Amino acid sequence: MSELNMSWDEAVATVTAEGERFEIVDSEIRGVPVKVFKNTPPSLRAAFQIGRTRPDEIFLVYEDERLSFGQVMTAIDELAAGLVEKFDVKPGDRVAIAMRNYPEWIIAFAAITSVGGIAVCLNAWWTAEETRYGLEDSGAKLLVADHERLERAASSIEELGVRGIGVRLRGEVPAGVTRYEDAVIQGAALPDVDIDPFDDATILYTSGTTGFPKGAVSTHHAVLSALMAYSCRAAASLMTSPPKETHPYSTSFILCVPL
Repeated sequence: MSELNMSWDEAVATVTAEGERFEIVDSEIRGVPVKVFKNTPPSLRAAFQIGRTRPDEIFLVYEDERLSFGQVMTAIDELAAGLVEKFDVKPGDRVAIAMRNYPEWIIAFAAITSVGGIAVCLNAWWTAEETRYGLEDSGAKLLVADHERLERAASSIEELGVRGIGVRLRGEVPAGVTRYEDAVIQGAALPDVDIDPFDDATILYTSGTTGFPKGAVSTHHAVLSALMAYSCRAAASLMTSPPKETHPYSTSFILCVPL
């Protein structure tokens, strides 16, 4: 059997072996013995830094917009600086995101988690009542949202005392909301913040089909472990079913559901 035509078990054993990128080792998390990927990045902040190694490659495509890795990393730095200096976001603070799949969604998520904030990812299809519930239940101090979502959340953010950052606003700026362009700090560097692998990183809400949705919390290590697992599976799959010829394009994803 050739090296690149293995059984599934052989492929997994190969890519997770000692010294390999997906090496698995024994560890202990909060007193519980577990197996982990040895090379898991220490935080989402650290993982995003790969974007700085390929600054000229296209990263995000939205309609006729094209943003390179370098442009996105600069935008992340500038928003992160604004979050810390203009909105006093500290590690552990909850910052909600509610918008369609704009590039600013990606930028906001990376900026929030890169300064130790917890990204509260709200469903863009939620009603005004559901959005209010998410903001109040999570204890969000700030909402980053597009025009449509801000319209739904306008009364809630005022009553709850949540500040807002408006993405691609049309017309007048709602009370308590800062335009995205005014929230960022042009040319700023990413603020220096220490993040522990087991600090909370995200709050995602269940569907709520039988009642109010529940907020599920994940740490930096948990999110990155999932990404490592996806990558590990892809690497093993290539060994069991190697491509017959090299594909001319880079791997990409089409997002047809809300982020």
